[in-house]
Amino acid sequence: MPPEDQPQPTDAERQLLKEWIILGAPKPDRPPREFQSEQATLGLIQADLSKLNARQRAFTRYFSMTHLHNNSQGISDFDLRYYRAALSKALNSLSWERDIVEPRSIDIEATLFAIDLRTLGWDEKDWDALLENYPYGLRFDRSDHDELANIASQVRELCGSPIAHIRCDWFTVFATRPPLYHRLLDLPSTDRELEDRLGVDVNQNFLDGKARRAGFAESGVSVSNRLVERHLSKFGYYWKSYDFRRSNGTGSLF
Repeated sequence: MPPEDQPQPTDAERQLLKEWIILGAPKPDRPPREFQSEQATLGLIQADLSKLNARQRAFTRYFSMTHLHNNSQGISDFDLRYYRAALSKALNSLSWERDIVEPRSIDIEATLFAIDLRTLGWDEKDWDALLENYPYGLRFDRSDHDELANIASQVRELCGSPIAHIRCDWFTVFATRPPLYHRLLDLPSTDRELEDRLGVDVNQNFLDGKARRAGFAESGVSVSNRLVERHLSKFGYYWKSYDFRRSNGTGSLF
């Protein structure tokens, strides 16, 4: 490479390539991303809310990646793509709705995303449940910076929430775990209640040969052998796990 009938690199170019390989083929330095302040973030949210009618504003909330965007030395542009994907997946994993919800980017750098709570089957109380557990929320009503305090006040007035945006990485980690996971999905307390909601009759499916099962002698979750069972439901597939106290006697799958 390159083919002999094509222009060949000079000795100086070959040497430069060799030195680059010896150094581990490092990527060229990228200039730091432009820092985005909290005032700029709230300004973007305020501008977006101003474009919506009153009913839409009442149900519109935001997820922020600006703190990740500002960490240009520790988090690459490629890493940010994973954070965006994780946000989208987490939101749709916390919804009973059939349609996939795509968070709407409101800035050029794709650091701020808007959602309509109704598209997830949520309401204002669900957002309030997030805020009750959120450790980074700032109102800025006592800020010495008058312009920042004013924009923050406008955002609160427009959307009707004390805090209109939360960090996407916090949400992805904590909203997908109990107690928020149970709260946002309004999960029932028993498997029978959940199966009724899903339209699954486990016993009848077993008798009709519709259930699909797989057994494992060793599990990374259970201390003993394990059985998983799959049923067709209103929302795709319902998976049920059977974990055993011991792997011998009646506790042995084999």
